Amino acid sequence: MQVARFDRCSRRIASLPRRGVREEALSRHLGIVWVTFLVACSGSVPSGPSRDAGPRRDGGFATSSTKAFSLMTWNLENFPKTPQTSTVVSALLDELAPDLVGVQEIDDEATFRFFLTQHPDYDGSWVRGEQRIAVGYMYRVDRLRVSNVESLFRTDRSAFPRSPIQAFVEVLGPDGEVRFDFNFITVHLKAQVDFDSQERRRDAIEKLDDYLTTQLATGGEQDWIVVGDYNDRLTDSGARNVFTRMLDQPDKYTFLTRGLEEGGAYSYIPIPGFIDHILVTNDALGEYGAGKTEVLELERTQEGYVALVSDHRPVRAIFELP
Repeated sequence: MQVARFDRCSRRIASLPRRGVREEALSRHLGIVWVTFLVACSGSVPSGPSRDAGPRRDGGFATSSTKAFSLMTWNLENFPKTPQTSTVVSALLDELAPDLVGVQEIDDEATFRFFLTQHPDYDGSWVRGEQRIAVGYMYRVDRLRVSNVESLFRTDRSAFPRSPIQAFVEVLGPDGEVRFDFNFITVHLKAQVDFDSQERRRDAIEKLDDYLTTQLATGGEQDWIVVGDYNDRLTDSGARNVFTRMLDQPDKYTFLTRGLEEGGAYSYIPIPGFIDHILVTNDALGEYGAGKTEVLELERTQEGYVALVSDHRPVRAIFELP
C-alpha cells in the first residue's frame, strides 16, 4: 500500500478561472481533464514555510495565533457527500484555519486532491484503506514542515481495516525556527458495536501501544500525537472499554479528549457519543501547556452541516507552545 502525496506542480491548475472551480471539479467533463493532468505531474512534500501564518479567524470557538499551534481530527464522512460538500468544507477550513488536520473517510481521492489545489496554504497526504476509503491529513505549508510519511500496519486488516498514516511534523516560528516537533499518526478504527468489532478495536489499541512503546524505547522522538476516529468511547466501563491498556498507563499517555467526554460532550452526532479522540504521549504535554481541547459543534453554526459535510463534529486541540 502506497502513501499518496499531493503533487505541488499541480498548483498550475490555479491558472483556471476560479469562479465555480470547486463545483467544476465534480463535473464529469472536467474529471477527464483533471486525471490527465495528474498523470502528467509528479512531486513531493514541500520542505518549508514561505511566510508567517498571521492572524486568523476562528469561528468564535477559540482564539489562536502565530504562537499557538492548532490541530484537528475530522471525519469527513465519505468525502465528498454531495456536489456541494467541497464548497462548504472549503469555507469551514478557511474560517477555522487549523495548522494540521487528521482526516478520515476520503472516498474520492481525485476530488480531495483537487480540493487541496484550491487551498494554496495547505498540502496533504493520504493512504487508501478498506473499500477505497482513505485516511490522511492536511497541513499549513507556511507553519509546518512534514517529512517521513508512511503507512502503518499495512497487512493487518483485522485490527486496522484502514491503515494509519504517520508523519514527522515540525512546527515553525516566524523566522523558520523549529518550535515543536513530533510524530503524528491519523487512525480510523473498525466501526460497529458488535462484539467482534469491539475486539478488533481493542486489538488495534494494544498494537498501537506496542508500537509506541517500541518507538519510545529507542530514545528518539518522545513526542507523539495520535488522532482520529477511534470509533469507541473512553468512558465505557469494565471489559467493554477497549482503551484499558493505554488508560492504565497515565505516566505515558494522555487523552486530551477525556475530560470533554466525561463532561458529556460528544463528537458523533446521530447517536451522541465521543468517538473522535486526540492522544498524546506525555512529553508533548510540555508544548500543550495551558492549551485547550474542544469539540466544534459545526452543525449549530453551519446550515446543512450534517447533510452536506459529515455526521461527525471535528475535535480541535490548541497547543500553547512555550
